[in-house]
Amino acid sequence: MKFRTFITALILFQIFFYAGFLYISKYMIDNQIGVQRERSIGEHYLIASSFGKDLAAVSGRGGSIEESIKQLFDFYIGHYRRQGVSLEIEKDGEALYTSIPAGLINPNRNKAAATGTNVVYTEKTKNGVLLFVSGGVPGADNYFLKYALDISEDISSLREAQRTMLLAGAVFSALAAVFLYFALNSVFKPLSLVSAASKKIAAGGYGHKITIRGHNEATEMADSFNNMAEEIRKHISRMAESSDKNQRFADNFSHEIRTPLTAIYGTTEYLQKTDVSEEEKYKLTGRIITECKHVMDIAERMLELATLRSPEINMEMVRVSGLFESVEESVRAKLDDKLIELKREGDVDFLVGDKSLLKSLLINLVNNAADACPYGGHIVWGVSPSVNGRVLTVMDNGKGVPAEQLDRVTEPFYRIDKAKRRSEGGAGLGLSICSQICACHNAVMSFKSVEGVGTTVTVIFTSP
Repeated sequence: MKFRTFITALILFQIFFYAGFLYISKYMIDNQIGVQRERSIGEHYLIASSFGKDLAAVSGRGGSIEESIKQLFDFYIGHYRRQGVSLEIEKDGEALYTSIPAGLINPNRNKAAATGTNVVYTEKTKNGVLLFVSGGVPGADNYFLKYALDISEDISSLREAQRTMLLAGAVFSALAAVFLYFALNSVFKPLSLVSAASKKIAAGGYGHKITIRGHNEATEMADSFNNMAEEIRKHISRMAESSDKNQRFADNFSHEIRTPLTAIYGTTEYLQKTDVSEEEKYKLTGRIITECKHVMDIAERMLELATLRSPEINMEMVRVSGLFESVEESVRAKLDDKLIELKREGDVDFLVGDKSLLKSLLINLVNNAADACPYGGHIVWGVSPSVNGRVLTVMDNGKGVPAEQLDRVTEPFYRIDKAKRRSEGGAGLGLSICSQICACHNAVMSFKSVEGVGTTVTVIFTSP
């Protein structure tokens, strides 16, 4: 595209430049000829008038007109030859005396005699160009004076000026072509960079950027392109991350479902093909019931998680003490089984949110903390004020979470200790539900954990 633009612009420049050059050259020549024309007409009139007066004076003294014309003509041509002027005396269309070069083709020789008016024209000769003025001699009927001025030097000077201008024009055109090339290269460079960058982005190089110096439209375009490329990179990154999460979700979900179903299938097949005692049958059917409850728990949690993605929540003032008492009743049995002490801290009386969702949030967080705690451990929870709103904290002295796994603890079905948590009956959806509840309340949940020391979960509510 750059080459085509360069050729097109250069051709258009040459056309307009040389068209202007030809017009100026023609104007200069026509103007010079016009000047010489006016001069010649004036000199012709002056010579013809003077010649007529001298001829009348000779005739008045009774001298021969023919001899007088010859003498006068010799005088005039001797005087004007030094000025490059030739003369010719005609009578009735025939030349009597002439100093005009012989052999000059003159188709207009008799035109002045025929029309009775002055005639002006130019004639080219072997040696140059002559400007002719032909007209009558005042006071001498049937006599005509032809005036011829050699304008060859003037024409030659103009031709030389034309050649000089043409050479200068050629040099100027070459310089203009070089300037045009670099100007177009500067104009098209950003487009070339954008084209190259777009190809790299199309090939997967989303981090590629364009660097253009200056403050103009090209740099603005480069900045816009870089912003677009960055947004594409972020979008692709989010898509890849989402795809990875979806794949992990599918893998974990299939594993969670396959494990209890395999147990149910194996146990049922064993009962069908084996003669077992009533005691063993009771034990095996109890195992089937346990696995079925686990599948039902997964289904309920999945339904709860799906419901939270587009919830209709009822925001209200929730008394913290009443909320904590209700949650403590729900988790008391699990805490007593492991002799875990539950302590409350903080002096905030109310939270703004959906009461049932806040209860579900706390139950999940306390259950997770209880699972992590050793026998005789302790959990500290409470709500305290902060500059950003209200802060809910649940802290345990459990086994902690490895630092590299903290970012994934809210993924569905993700387990820190897969084997142990599976044996404890967890579905791996508790923190996913907590994360969704926080999103419904515009709250931010974060984790701090040290292995062997414990974990602290912090939820910041921006509402009062």
